[in-house]
Amino acid sequence: MISSSIKIRTMSVLGLALAIIALLIVNLTDRIGQVPVPDDGVSWRKRGDAIEATSIRPGSAADRAGLIKGDHLKYINLNGEYLKVEDLRDVYFVLEEKIGIGGYVTYTIEREIRDGQKELWDADLKDVDPEPSKLPFELYLAAVGVIFLLVGIYVLIKQPSAQYTIHFYFVCLSVFSVYSLSSLGTFSLIDSLVLLIDSTGFIFLAPLFLHFCLRFPFQREILQKKRAIFFIYLPAAILVGLKTGLFLFSFKTPALLEWLPKLSSLEVSHFTIAFVVSTVILLVTFLQTRTSVLRQ
Repeated sequence: MISSSIKIRTMSVLGLALAIIALLIVNLTDRIGQVPVPDDGVSWRKRGDAIEATSIRPGSAADRAGLIKGDHLKYINLNGEYLKVEDLRDVYFVLEEKIGIGGYVTYTIEREIRDGQKELWDADLKDVDPEPSKLPFELYLAAVGVIFLLVGIYVLIKQPSAQYTIHFYFVCLSVFSVYSLSSLGTFSLIDSLVLLIDSTGFIFLAPLFLHFCLRFPFQREILQKKRAIFFIYLPAAILVGLKTGLFLFSFKTPALLEWLPKLSSLEVSHFTIAFVVSTVILLVTFLQTRTSVLRQ
């Protein structure tokens, strides 16, 4: 007989899944209906005071114009008027608002030639292409995420009072949010919510999985210490707090967005370390376990 508290808990966490599914439907609708945006074919990053090309997409307008990795964008020439490029937003604004798909623009590029010597030259980007569509791959990832969620829901409904099902369900829910949700970068209310849930799912997936590996199939001694779980989730809580604060305050202080790449690097490092440790724990558990059922 399932107690009323377990029923309420199960319904609550299933309601959370339904809310994220509803958000996914809105997000997918926005992605499918998204208007193609112009793309010069360059992945730009701000490095110090310079706007640097980190990669060039083969066959793009920038590739045809002769840009290479490491080039610095100094000016954008718009009908004889030179715009000094000081921020990544300058590039995106010009491409979307001034040039458009099929348009023409001239970049003034600074390139190091030898022994620290640099030269300036004009690169003519003709017939600017639309940004390559990622929708087919994103739909595939969304389907994978839905499969994970269905597995988590099935296990939770099948054994709602079992010791590890709620934890396993939240692991599946995190995977679902990471694989299925994708921000468009419009920073609208819905898009910001998608970005926040996607980021939160990615950040908390690591400690959730690590904690699960420490609990299943039997609880490790380290979890008997009162503060162990606190320290497992503390880095994730700090990262989510920093990410949330960054987006909330960036509306008033756009310069804060320059910290986003560094924060993203910390998130990836946190994710990698947690999953490497989890893998080691699983391997040790497998080698130490003698019961065939637990080994499976």
